[in-house]
Amino acid sequence: MSSNGKKKTKRILLPDADVLGIAVATFVAGGVAAMGMFRLKLSFFELVFRAGLTFAVTYAAVFLLVKYVVRTMLTEMAERRRREFEQRQSQEKQAGATPPNPDGQRGETE
Repeated sequence: MSSNGKKKTKRILLPDADVLGIAVATFVAGGVAAMGMFRLKLSFFELVFRAGLTFAVTYAAVFLLVKYVVRTMLTEMAERRRREFEQRQSQEKQAGATPPNPDGQRGETE
């Protein structure tokens, strides 16, 4: 907690599923294209087909995986914050203080 009694906010960087999917898929498809060109000596059309298919499958897999992980992580964080809020609220109720609003500020006392 900071000196004024408010909890410091933690900033997190959430990965963008679209950008991460494109980056990983490009890298993997490039590897498939390089292997097909130099090692397997594939024709141009077969090489483009294999690299394109690899790109599509890799992009879909990474995109869905990142979306799932981010959604799960945010759900767990929201649940933890809700439990902490309810715990603080019950502790303050037992102590006889006014419970805080969900945004963390105390209510008006009469």
